[in-house]
Amino acid sequence: MRLFKLNLRNMGILVALMAAVAIQNSGAEPFSPTANNGDECSGWVGRLVSVQGGVRIKKQGRIHWEPADLNDTLAQGDMLRVDEHGRAAVYLCNQGTVRLGRRSTITFTEALPHRPLIIRMTEGMAHFFSRIRNSINVVTPFVNGAVEGTEFLVTIADDHSLISVFEGRVLAQNQWGTLAVPGGNSMIAQAGQPPALRTRVRPRDAVQWALYFPTILDIRPNSFPDTGAGTWQADTRESISLFNAGYPDQAVNAIADAPDDIDDALFFTYRATVYLALGQTEEAAMDLDRALLLDPGNSPALAVRSVMMLVNNHKDQALALALEATENTPDSAAANIALAYAYQAHFNLDAAIDQLEAAVVISPENAPARARLAELLLGRGNVDSADTAVETAIRLNPDDAHAHTVRGFIRLTRIRTGDAVDAFKMAISKDSTAPLPRLGLGLAYIRQGDLAKGRQEIEIAVSLDPNNALIRSYLGKAFFDEKRNAKAANQLAIAKALDPNDPTPWLYDAIRKQTENRPVEALHDLRQSIRLNDNRAVYRSRFLLDEDLAVRSAGLGRIYKDLGFNQLALNEGFKSVNADPGNYSAHRFLADTYAALPRHEIARASELLQSQLLQPINSTPIQPQLAETSLFIHQGTGPSDTGFNEFTSAFNRNRVSVQANVVAGSNGSLGDDLVVSGVWDRLSFSAGQFHYESDGFRENNDQIQNIYNAFAQAALTPDTSVQMEYRYKDFDRGDLSLRFEEDNYLDNLRQNDLIRMIRGGFKHAFSPVSVFIGSAIYSEFDGSADIAETIIIPMPPPLSPLEIEQDISIELEEKSYLIELQSLIGNDYLNLITGAGYFNSESIEKTGISFAPELPPMLNNIRSDNDLETEQSYAYAYATTTPSKKILWTVGLSFDAYNDDQHDDQRLFNPKTGLIWAPTHQTTFRAAVFKTFRKQLLTDQTIEPAQIAGFNQFYKDTVSTEAWAYGAGIDHEFTDNLFGGAEFVRRDLNSPYLDTTADNRSVDRDIREYLIHSYLYWTPLSWMSAKLEYFSEDNQYDDNRPVRYGFSRLITHRVPLGIDLFHQKGYSAGFKVTYVEQSGEFGNIDTGFSHDEDVFWTADAALSYRFPKRLGQITFEARNLFDESFHYQDIDPANPQIYPEKLFALKLSLAF
Repeated sequence: MRLFKLNLRNMGILVALMAAVAIQNSGAEPFSPTANNGDECSGWVGRLVSVQGGVRIKKQGRIHWEPADLNDTLAQGDMLRVDEHGRAAVYLCNQGTVRLGRRSTITFTEALPHRPLIIRMTEGMAHFFSRIRNSINVVTPFVNGAVEGTEFLVTIADDHSLISVFEGRVLAQNQWGTLAVPGGNSMIAQAGQPPALRTRVRPRDAVQWALYFPTILDIRPNSFPDTGAGTWQADTRESISLFNAGYPDQAVNAIADAPDDIDDALFFTYRATVYLALGQTEEAAMDLDRALLLDPGNSPALAVRSVMMLVNNHKDQALALALEATENTPDSAAANIALAYAYQAHFNLDAAIDQLEAAVVISPENAPARARLAELLLGRGNVDSADTAVETAIRLNPDDAHAHTVRGFIRLTRIRTGDAVDAFKMAISKDSTAPLPRLGLGLAYIRQGDLAKGRQEIEIAVSLDPNNALIRSYLGKAFFDEKRNAKAANQLAIAKALDPNDPTPWLYDAIRKQTENRPVEALHDLRQSIRLNDNRAVYRSRFLLDEDLAVRSAGLGRIYKDLGFNQLALNEGFKSVNADPGNYSAHRFLADTYAALPRHEIARASELLQSQLLQPINSTPIQPQLAETSLFIHQGTGPSDTGFNEFTSAFNRNRVSVQANVVAGSNGSLGDDLVVSGVWDRLSFSAGQFHYESDGFRENNDQIQNIYNAFAQAALTPDTSVQMEYRYKDFDRGDLSLRFEEDNYLDNLRQNDLIRMIRGGFKHAFSPVSVFIGSAIYSEFDGSADIAETIIIPMPPPLSPLEIEQDISIELEEKSYLIELQSLIGNDYLNLITGAGYFNSESIEKTGISFAPELPPMLNNIRSDNDLETEQSYAYAYATTTPSKKILWTVGLSFDAYNDDQHDDQRLFNPKTGLIWAPTHQTTFRAAVFKTFRKQLLTDQTIEPAQIAGFNQFYKDTVSTEAWAYGAGIDHEFTDNLFGGAEFVRRDLNSPYLDTTADNRSVDRDIREYLIHSYLYWTPLSWMSAKLEYFSEDNQYDDNRPVRYGFSRLITHRVPLGIDLFHQKGYSAGFKVTYVEQSGEFGNIDTGFSHDEDVFWTADAALSYRFPKRLGQITFEARNLFDESFHYQDIDPANPQIYPEKLFALKLSLAF
């Protein structure tokens, strides 16, 4: 055995990559405190990013106050004042944000390089966000605050100052004392007293004034009678005109003198709407009380109160109020809009759309209703309908900020990013207090590749609506992409607290924790997100305004892989694929999970192909070896794991990324892969190379393979995309199979495969529930096999035996193409998949036999050519229905027509059915019965569904094998930390083989297989996982004809027991022992078969370190640690599980 035999090529790569890690790790934090108030603050201190009502600036050295406008800048010494009916937000030069409430005044006292920004606050209330420690000091009349945290509220009254810290820490001090105020606490400093802690049950209620309340009341001046000048009705008509023009402060002033004895409920509902637009919630609540006192069933008042409840995350109360409003007045547009908001908050988009469509019918000129309808249609994927609705809304009211916001998201969906930026900026100019256009603008900047600028806009959106859980989740994602994990964790924790029923932050936090080497905690968060999402795996935000493409393909399976919980991953994968077969990330998730399972190579490669065809533009790298099903590399010892990409960005954005992996190990094992991938507007690409070589564990067990690939995809429209892929493989090897008898191998067999493949594909979405995909693959295969052996011919004495060197060479040239089309139609209750394919192959097999010394001409250089043409067509239909939330039932039928020169023509119908039943959230039963026909596939890929109720359809059987499969399984969650289950599969096969005694015609052979798998997974501690599994496989043949692996029956039992340990600093350790018992009838038809068996244990161990900032990781692995010798027959040599001697491997993975 040779340890770590390196050649110069791989040593150079390894050294270069290690140097790259050192350089990356030596760099400073991207947002170092030393950067505070540097050159960026030299020209300005703050910029007004939201202005509402009376907001004024007094420049340093001037006497008069001047009206403030959006985007005005403030310098050191400038003062900012917000009047009675105003609000403002300032983006600070050191990346902080301050939101000012009414009757507030601040002065930017000092802004010096590399010093905290000092803000003097003399009255009012201010909500501060500061993502950098020690970047802001706040001075008030009664106490000063040194910011050591990130989010806090300062309120100044006549005799005290109050500081509420939501996140981080503030050091409060005055001449009487000092107090450190941690997150979740408040402090009060009264005149002449030291600061003291103060308990607040709901501290975030203090920022009610900073929240954003959408307007649902479409009220017009003629809603009140024209009673002449000087009346309250006339003042109200004028106020409505001002409000609709975007001047809520002037609107409330216009009705300031309204008499107290007004008995019109609509007046108080309208004034409450104006107060809400200004953030004056107490006044709004009192007016709604007055309205409902006058008219207890008043629908507009109930609707506005419903929105108030919803903004404060009281979803159930909001829904009850909205339902009451619509019951009282079904033709109230405001009531229907409020009910739509409530339904959306409960993730019922269909019901929300129904309510908005009703509102539009009731009030065709209602621009806000049409804008909201457009928003939800976009969320459902109806881009064209959403576009029509929003353009109508803008035509009805060009000043409707929300309509321009939705227009921006539509442009973003169509990848018209520049137009999206313009639309969001227009929305901000119409209503600078609205958070959604800032969120959209941030997403647009990120999509253009400017992550920092985008994150700044999302921070502004948070300041405009600090209790919005969804925007907090997006800010957490932005920090995650900037590799600022602590800040990402804080935002996601806030989002969870603000809306405990939203699965979005749980999903993103699971991804974040996995990258921090905390897979146990990540698993719990991921399963919580699944529970909150109708017990199905989550792959994107429920809000659906952006597609979260990268997170959905970031390898959620990596969480399960780190823990070794492959069956849990499979359970979530096939449930998601069955529930939503058009979801590309569900297919990718399943493909990555199949990579760890024996005899699932075709299923894995097929799920990958379906994922690629269904995917939108994204930057997920495509490893060259990903679609290969015959790598012959011991599992886990290649340069990288197949699939399980964890280094992808959380946002889909214009960028180029590089991933590199290197492995060096025993027996001269060397490998590397390098992938460059990227996105630029409507185009995505990936190109890579893969190399692996090894001397193997015995003579003639060596291999060298190189794979290259290039992939490109273009989005022609939001509904149509096309893609092309080229792949090249050169594979030279000896005899790589592991057989029961250690000397049962060919020491003189050399094989070489040269494959060139080109694939084209397309996807077109006729509607969100109807998708059509297609794939066309052309392949050229040149293969050769050579066997050189010495033949000894006895001679009569006194002649010596004659030695003749015989060389048998077989060359195969094959040109093939495969065309497949598929339609996916579905909704929440029924998914229908129909498709068809055609395969054609023409090949010529050339066999030559030569001798040395040469024999007579007629005996020497014997050659024969054998032409073979294969033609195959097939069609299929699968229907999956959900008669209840607990049941998924699949029925299907496929038809195969197969013809080649060695088999009789075959025409087969293959029925299929499967059932998934989840009587509780903890228990799932599965059962399936189906028939399959082993197709001839190019690159072992097809877009036909690869599983029925979680049971694999496609095994790598002999081509044209017919098989019936019967499966049953149960999975159960005993506790949050303990999972178990079992699965049984029986396969009855009718498999052909070439009988050389019958004119090379195909002869059928019956085979029966029994497959059993049971598992128990346990996470006893947040840093530990353990698993116990049992695998049993019984392969039975009906007679003693020659079989592929030299046995007529084989029974294998495997019991792996493993434990893995994880540390937040990035260190991991794993140890696994596997008990193996194998017995069978070994031999061949010539020598006969005899019984043999072996029982043995193997031990595997691994140590790894995950680099900071998601740069990659380094792993040292040992397989068969104690060098156990044994006899073992591997029936899946392309994906070997057990290594027959000690094997060491050092792996390095990097991502840039």
